[in-house]
Amino acid sequence: MEKKFEKLTVIDLMSEQHTVLRKITEDRWREVSDISFSHTDFFLLSKLEQESISISQAASFIKISRQAMQKSAVSLEERGYIRFEYLPGNLRDKYMTLTEEGKICQSKYNRIKEKLEREMAENIGREAMAYLKSILKKKLI
Repeated sequence: MEKKFEKLTVIDLMSEQHTVLRKITEDRWREVSDISFSHTDFFLLSKLEQESISISQAASFIKISRQAMQKSAVSLEERGYIRFEYLPGNLRDKYMTLTEEGKICQSKYNRIKEKLEREMAENIGREAMAYLKSILKKKLI
């Protein structure tokens, strides 16, 4: 273990690793695609793959202002990666969903993350990776 990590809490260790892993995935994206996405764009596309959400929900999830999220979402919409729609029976809130082009990009991004996960499993061992994933899927608090 690196000396700088010795006194970190699990929260800090997870944050450190998250930062490193996000940077690697975004760098690898830039190696295989000429499509430019910001850090926020990547977070939003990944979240929208899981579920349709509103601007406010996305801003809260990503921990940025609603205005910053609106700017990112509008840019992604203009570029054809997401669309805004109303849910049946709710004409007040617009929800974002991935377009077909957004799904293609997200699928390519997922392949990058899956390859990185395999590399991590080779490094720490497949059993350790399976155990880590099982822990992270649990409600920790």
